[in-house]
Amino acid sequence: MSVKKTLQSAKKWFDLAAAVLALAAIFMMFLPAVSIKGIDGTFQGIHVIFGYFKTPKDLLGNVYQVNYFGFSFMNLLTYILLIAAVVVLVLNMLGKGGKFANLIALALLIVVAVFAFCTIPFAVAGQNEVLGSMVSMWKMEDLTLLGGPIVTGILAILAAVINGAKILIK
Repeated sequence: MSVKKTLQSAKKWFDLAAAVLALAAIFMMFLPAVSIKGIDGTFQGIHVIFGYFKTPKDLLGNVYQVNYFGFSFMNLLTYILLIAAVVVLVLNMLGKGGKFANLIALALLIVVAVFAFCTIPFAVAGQNEVLGSMVSMWKMEDLTLLGGPIVTGILAILAAVINGAKILIK
C-alpha cells in the first residue's frame, strides 16, 4: 500500500484524535489556572471564569466577603469555542460536517489556543468595599499563569495541527 493510500485511510482518524485532544482540553478548566502574588493558594479555571469569593471571619468573629474574581465572559468564551470545535469535529467524523467543517474547526482551535494563553488579561478583578470605596483585589502584574490554561492551549494547538494535516492531505 502506498503512502498516499495509507494517509487517505488515516484521515478518518484525524478528526477523532483532534476531538479527543479538544475534549481533554475542556477538562483543564478544573486545574489551577492562576495564582495571585501575596495570597496563599491557587485558583482554578472555573474560579477565574465564573468568579470566586470567600467569606472569612476576622478576629472579632465578624463575617465579611472577599471577592477575588468576577465573571469573565472572555474566559468562558474560550471553553464555549472549544466545545463548538469538538461538535464540529464529531459532525465531520460522522460525515455530516459539510465542505468547510475542517476550516471552521481549525479556526476555532486556533482562537481557543490564543484565548487560553490570554487567561490573565481576560480575568476580571473582584471588587471589595474598603472604607466606603470599591477597590480591586489584585493588579494584573500580581497574577501568574499556571498549568490549566497552558495545557489547554497546548492541546488546542495539537488538535489544530492534526486538523490542519487532514486539510493538507488531498
